[in-house]
Amino acid sequence: MPFCLLVLILGVALVVANFASLGDPMNIAVSIGGIETLRKSIDAFNKPNYIPKSYSPSKIEKYFLDHGIELGLDNQENPSSGCSKWTDPNSPLAAEFDAFRQGMKNYKEKLQDMLASKDRVKDLRKEIAATGDHSVCDTLELHPDGLNGLFPLQTLTQTSNSLLEPLFPPLRNPEICWDSSLLLSLDYLIHDFAAYCRMLTPSSRIVLIDMGASLSFHDSGETPAVYMTEMFGKAGFQFDHIYAYEVTATDPKEVVEKVPEELAPAYHWINVPVDPDVNSKQNPFRMLQQAYDENDFGESNFKAVACRMCGFLIQPQASTVF
Repeated sequence: MPFCLLVLILGVALVVANFASLGDPMNIAVSIGGIETLRKSIDAFNKPNYIPKSYSPSKIEKYFLDHGIELGLDNQENPSSGCSKWTDPNSPLAAEFDAFRQGMKNYKEKLQDMLASKDRVKDLRKEIAATGDHSVCDTLELHPDGLNGLFPLQTLTQTSNSLLEPLFPPLRNPEICWDSSLLLSLDYLIHDFAAYCRMLTPSSRIVLIDMGASLSFHDSGETPAVYMTEMFGKAGFQFDHIYAYEVTATDPKEVVEKVPEELAPAYHWINVPVDPDVNSKQNPFRMLQQAYDENDFGESNFKAVACRMCGFLIQPQASTVF
């Protein structure tokens, strides 16, 4: 069973992005290098010697990839507004934009209902071991036709083993185009829990990597790592290790005080920046390659990490694990 490294894009996309100002986060410029790097990454994913062996961007993602420059997304001096594409009723993808927004609402409602169920299995690995099969994964399906049943018109991106949200401007929850209070909302991230479950084995170790692990990310005090672990925990994915990388020097006492007690046994605070150098001990993917195998399950929380990190994932020598 192949190892699956899931990449979540929180706040800033993997392409090199510059927000015009804190006052107007809807304006964004994407460098040509960023667009081309992403293109090469997608092409590499489709080569037979690389894993994952397939990556099919959604119609929305492909549209921005194909037309990013002509849409003005590369203009550093006068950044184009990512929101203008979503709010334009004459956009060639107006139907897809509407379908994705409605799909997000349906997905959120179905997900909340599923996670609130009192019959949820606490640890999927134990259930898989007890039954000898993956039938428990069916309980994580939100629609008889899978997530595509909630998101019509090919609005989700397809990888070799799961579906995920498309990569597109404004590189955050598109609902900020109508409600700026949702700037830090993570509701646009799509989790294909049933597919993730079917990749597990009874001996899998479940790992979270938090790159940019600020302990005070939200005004509410809830960090993305806490948000993720709570959600995945309710779905039956209990993290064995949480590797938290943070460049800002932080008093260890503050870390101990702010990390929730239930996460403490699995929490590893690494107070150094991540390094895209493939030979660096500060490259989390190198660490995964050395410490974990194909039976393990990884979850990456990306924040403002440069595109060079993506290169490590698509190198031939990394394909033995990833």
